[in-house]
Amino acid sequence: MNKFQFLKCFSGRIVSLTNLLTNGNFTSTSGWSHNGASFSVASNVAQFVANSKYDAVYRSDVSITNGHIYYVCETAKAPSASTSFYLTDGTSVVASSGFLTIGEYAFISARGTATHTSSSGRMHVMSDNRSSGFNTIYAKYASVIDLTACFGEGREPSQSEMDTIMAGFSNNWLNGTQSIFWGA
Repeated sequence: MNKFQFLKCFSGRIVSLTNLLTNGNFTSTSGWSHNGASFSVASNVAQFVANSKYDAVYRSDVSITNGHIYYVCETAKAPSASTSFYLTDGTSVVASSGFLTIGEYAFISARGTATHTSSSGRMHVMSDNRSSGFNTIYAKYASVIDLTACFGEGREPSQSEMDTIMAGFSNNWLNGTQSIFWGA
């Protein structure tokens, strides 16, 4: 009996999680877009300085399905509470959070339900909502997970359960597709 067969005996199941973001570990700027003064990547850290209110670093190639629940997370450091990250389906914000810890790296996450289907959903890993006083925002290890696709409709974990799952991965980041044991 292998490890997965053993764990299944305890009323759980193996679930494959997929990060919908490629290059969410910021090995380069590849795939990422921005509007603002500057955007660069070094040692898996994205650095961004806005030029005007709502400037952001984002990907616009995230497939979003109406009615599906999504979980987004990253580690970030911001100089102001007027910064945020969010996932949009092109019409509405699906999940969002402000940067809660100012001046220190912190793991942040959000969970929400899509109201539209889009092949060009946007994940904004850094958005500056200030009108002036722009300085550097940092992000690393971003993930977007379609919980409905991974766990099944009505079986999606809560945000705090997903935070616990992500804590089991190096850097709280999902690299591609990985399997977990889910006992709920």
